[in-house]
Amino acid sequence: MVNIDIAKKPATKDWSNPYIIYRLNSVGWSLRKLSSHHGYADDSLKQCLCRRWLKAERIIANVLDVHPKEIWPSRYNSDGTRAPKHAIQSVSANHQGAI
Repeated sequence: MVNIDIAKKPATKDWSNPYIIYRLNSVGWSLRKLSSHHGYADDSLKQCLCRRWLKAERIIANVLDVHPKEIWPSRYNSDGTRAPKHAIQSVSANHQGAI
């Protein structure tokens, strides 16, 4: 059995879903609590883990005190602006089962 340390920041592109959840938990939040706190249904912000949602990305990034492009670099250009949708469709398709 392989022991995976989710506390370690991933060296590759987008942060993994378990790492995002770990970081949220480490500052006292969960996706469910954040969703409710911002007036969304309990599981709403979970969609942001596999789909682009600017507002949700900003909510999560603000709680973690980082720019959303640090968490999801595939969704942003190097200057911090949003990447075109077509540029990341193949990346999000690879992450759909990862929730």
